[in-house]
Amino acid sequence: MPDLHHRHWPCPSGVQPIGRLVIFHGTHEHSGRYRPLAAALGQAGVECFGLDFHGHGHSKGAPGDIGSLEDTVADAASLVTSVSLRTPTLPVAIFGHSLGAMVSFLVAHRLSSSGHGLPACVVLSGFAMDSESPPLGVEALRPLLRLWDGRLIARVVAVLSRVVPMMDAVPLDSAWLTSCPEQLRLLQEDPLNYKGWICNRTAHCLLGLRAQCRALLPRWGRGFGFLLVHGANDQVCPRSAVDSLMAASPGSDKQCRVYEGLRHEVLFEQRAAREMATADVVAFVTSRLAAA
Repeated sequence: MPDLHHRHWPCPSGVQPIGRLVIFHGTHEHSGRYRPLAAALGQAGVECFGLDFHGHGHSKGAPGDIGSLEDTVADAASLVTSVSLRTPTLPVAIFGHSLGAMVSFLVAHRLSSSGHGLPACVVLSGFAMDSESPPLGVEALRPLLRLWDGRLIARVVAVLSRVVPMMDAVPLDSAWLTSCPEQLRLLQEDPLNYKGWICNRTAHCLLGLRAQCRALLPRWGRGFGFLLVHGANDQVCPRSAVDSLMAASPGSDKQCRVYEGLRHEVLFEQRAAREMATADVVAFVTSRLAAA
């Protein structure tokens, strides 16, 4: 992954690590936004690592272009594996938001199926499996996403991703992400946050991730605990995805927190709300890492 940017947040001096967490960000953002989460986890003894996906943050590639699905998942799995190999005695957890939540979902299943004891636990924020942004920003086209169980739009986007990969496909309005004016301002002023629409190639990747996540629901969560955190007022990714996962997963250690009044980015909401969501993530991760 020579063209991909990585971040590392070690534990503060004097804090003994109990484990590690790998962070995967959402569409158009970057792993650097999760420094506050890494800081809270670091105080609790969790060393954190982050990856900027292709075309995001400091990584190479056209802004907003995540590239292929398989490369994205393979790069993420490679980072989790390499973090684990740094100190094999320390357990490793995975955190993913939105797009990164779907990538985390597939990475966790791939690694847990390989029998290497990874991951110790998983946290999915704003799980995007049921996201339905209207094609071309036209609400009247939204039903196309459900036609033939989504297969029609998937075929159309697959062709467009090859012919005009960087053409605008769907909007991603930053105002949908948080109700906190200060967090929204920071997001909009962040030069590493891409401000454009989701392009065809990224849309193709997102649709592929959705399909693979849905297919794995009845098999996902065996061998590791997971926590789902989701805003009740999420206009980007409906809570139906977390409800479906909680109902279908055969896992015995599964928890879900749905926060009333919060939007898509529960870790970037009003101060009291984001501190509550962060505390829930820290408590879950540290308890599972300590027991691993």
